[in-house]
Amino acid sequence: MKADTPSTALAKTGSSALGIPDRLSPSARGLLATPEGAVACELEPTGIDASGAHYELRITNGTPGVLAARASAVRVDEAHPVAAIAVEIEPHAAIRTGFSLDASLAYERVTAEVHGVGIHLVVDAPPPRGGRPRRRWVPPVIALGAAGLLAGAVLIVFGAERPRVVEAALLANPDGRLVASWVTSGSGTRTYELRDAGGSIVGQGPLPAPSGTLDLGHGNAASLHVAVANAFGRDDRDAAYARATAPPPITIVTTPPPAIGSITVDPPQPDAPLTVHYAARARDLHLSVIDRNGKTYFETTTHSGTGVVRIPAPPAGPDAPYQLIARAEGAAGGEETRISIASAVTPSPLPSPSGSPAAAADQQQRGGPAPPGTGATIIDAGGSETFTISPDPVRAGQSFSVEIPFANAARVELVRDRDGLELAWVDLRAGDRKVMLTAPMRDGPFTVRVTIQRGVGTETLVHPLHVIGSR
Repeated sequence: MKADTPSTALAKTGSSALGIPDRLSPSARGLLATPEGAVACELEPTGIDASGAHYELRITNGTPGVLAARASAVRVDEAHPVAAIAVEIEPHAAIRTGFSLDASLAYERVTAEVHGVGIHLVVDAPPPRGGRPRRRWVPPVIALGAAGLLAGAVLIVFGAERPRVVEAALLANPDGRLVASWVTSGSGTRTYELRDAGGSIVGQGPLPAPSGTLDLGHGNAASLHVAVANAFGRDDRDAAYARATAPPPITIVTTPPPAIGSITVDPPQPDAPLTVHYAARARDLHLSVIDRNGKTYFETTTHSGTGVVRIPAPPAGPDAPYQLIARAEGAAGGEETRISIASAVTPSPLPSPSGSPAAAADQQQRGGPAPPGTGATIIDAGGSETFTISPDPVRAGQSFSVEIPFANAARVELVRDRDGLELAWVDLRAGDRKVMLTAPMRDGPFTVRVTIQRGVGTETLVHPLHVIGSR
């Protein structure tokens, strides 16, 4: 391929503009890539018979501009090219058409040229083999010799003229309407057939004149078949039109890595769990409390975003100081933050055992009223609706799940029976049915309390937590 200008390419016979070896294909191919798109041109000899040497021209316009194409042949004994066919290619479209040359003549080359704004692509196909150059003195001699026979042979030549389709093209005008054009020679019946992209016939009929155009309406892809026939023979030619569509844009959605925006712990209060405020972007936020030796005292998993969670305050003693580890987990990895937390404040005198949730539930089971100050109606978990704890029993320090019945909203609390202290609690959003907690290491026994909201009413379910190995 030889570049005449920054946007001009020339493909000679013997080289392939598309990188195809000559021994695999006799056609001439050219490909020109520009910043606006690519232009491809292919000129291929399809055969030779008594009617002439046949060629097929295929052009693809991948630019936003209109291109003009012309195929021509240069005879050995003539200095100027003889035009064979001229077509126009709309933006983002492709055409396929053909033409024939007189095989009795000798040709130097057969060329196809594609022109456009900043576009000039030229390809040369092999000329027809055989044929003889026409001598310049032959026409006058033939004319003198045939002058005497012309009068008697006119009717015979006219009646025996073989029909031929010289040109057939299918183009689109600026309004998007397909226009068929044709040129035929010889007398006979001229017909056309139009098919859509699926191969179905959408139009057919006779052509009114040896040459002309026909408006075929709107369409994105079609093929045209033009035929002419009489008693001495038949000739036909096909043309195609396709309108390319731009590929859809590719959208790549990235997931940001998990991150912890902030995490703070309120000062400890007597007989109260620690209140942790967090803001995190992650799939889950895992919280754990470890002592000075790295041993886990408590851990839980909560939703990401911004929220508040309450965790048991670690006891004062030789295992202090304690650390709170917050880890934001997601598909792209995780992020971890550690902060020091204070031990539990010395508890105040224990309240009466009758005020504990377990005592309230026991009192209601026996048919008596609930003790004052419980603040909710206690319903035994042995009723028609309950929640499940898995595993049950659970080992101290091991995670366990609490699965609740359907509710508009719910709160799951882990309560220490001896003083009714809430060691941990999690609020479930509408649709959530399950939460993970960690069994405490000491100070049992414990109770799991679930407060369920349905509409404007609430009910509370309780179930003892059986902990193995709790001190």
